[in-house]
Amino acid sequence: MADRIVANGLWPRFRRQAAAMTALMVLALLILLVICGPLIWRIDPHFIDSDPVRMIGLRNQAPSLAHPLGTDQLGRDMLARLMLGGQVSLAVGLVAMLVALGIGTGIGLLAGYFRRLDGWLMRLTDIFLSLPVLPLMLVMMFLFRDALGRWIGPGAGSFALIVLAIGLTGWMPAARLVRAEVLSLRERDFIRAARAIGAPAPRILRHHILPNVWAPVLVAASLGISSAILTESMLSFLGFGFPPDMPTWGRLLHEGVGAMRSHPDRLVWPGLALTLTLLCVTYIGEGLRRALDPRQH
Repeated sequence: MADRIVANGLWPRFRRQAAAMTALMVLALLILLVICGPLIWRIDPHFIDSDPVRMIGLRNQAPSLAHPLGTDQLGRDMLARLMLGGQVSLAVGLVAMLVALGIGTGIGLLAGYFRRLDGWLMRLTDIFLSLPVLPLMLVMMFLFRDALGRWIGPGAGSFALIVLAIGLTGWMPAARLVRAEVLSLRERDFIRAARAIGAPAPRILRHHILPNVWAPVLVAASLGISSAILTESMLSFLGFGFPPDMPTWGRLLHEGVGAMRSHPDRLVWPGLALTLTLLCVTYIGEGLRRALDPRQH
């Protein structure tokens, strides 16, 4: 797939867009910071001093050389927690996007190619679109988080449940987008020729239709990552996301609300990281859309 994208000239067209390239570089720096930063800054983000006297002294410290972003209400280093929270938030966004994109692409392919399935699958899509997403996610977290936590562990259980909740409630735009592309491709001459020589439907979908719908899928993927990160942050901010010992940017915002008046920087740093990530992903998605649009060049 990557060879086809480069061969079709996507990268040169994308590179000519200053905003998208700037967003790509900023996002790459953020990813490098949260992945490679803990290898350099080796302070344990979960460390709480067992001595009560020392712990009181470490609480709510201002930024310093020892703690560049200060410490929280339990004396934990905020820079280490910010980097760990970035790893979790970005991982949730990527995996949830893949789940939603996989479901949406599959349903869109089936609905667009098979006429007898189109009506049923699109009505199912309309039903999911009409559901109140946030209350549904809150109910899912309330009902299944503890059970999954006992089964596979609190952190892994919360990760799996949040990813599934976001994926199962976010596949509809991708399904509609892919269906529209397949409907236009289904009547093309090369698809008719493939059917005329007796090519089975799975082969046509895999080798002829799917490679031609990657353009809108790439744009949907970029927007899906930002939506998934924002949804996870919203759940964590409301207290229904990851447990306290597994920080995310949304969880750090949730913890910083209580000290908003005395220590506003606890909200500034995770909020800034979250805002930069969402802006960068949005600009990259817009750049991909322009680079893939034949009317733009």
